[in-house]
Amino acid sequence: FASAILLAGFSSHLHAAPLFVSPGAKLPKAKPKTAWAGRWSTTYGKMELEADGRRITGRYVYGSSAHPVVGHMEGTDDGGRLTFDWWEETGGAGKGWGTFDLAPDTMSFSGTWGFEPRDSTVRIWTGQRTE
Repeated sequence: FASAILLAGFSSHLHAAPLFVSPGAKLPKAKPKTAWAGRWSTTYGKMELEADGRRITGRYVYGSSAHPVVGHMEGTDDGGRLTFDWWEETGGAGKGWGTFDLAPDTMSFSGTWGFEPRDSTVRIWTGQRTE
């Protein structure tokens, strides 16, 4: 037998109608949202990350409002570890690499970063989710 799901109308022009789904039918899967996506307050200012599968891209801003430095990042999520490259626009520090580890509750991360070409100094970068 088919299972019925009742849909509620969203306007005066729509009416409730049954939707029939066969048992065992495969419904399209929603695109999973990664735990990295969202807004963060970090060691180096505000950051916003977006996800497309395991690919993570983002933008961060630090410095004064009169002379902000805008940075970009692109990397890969590997089960809670984000490995990325970063680069900054004019007035920034240049470009480099980084790795973030997401906390189990997904509300914070801690990680390290450095400049390219790879230097021996490792710097700390942490963040708290704001949204």
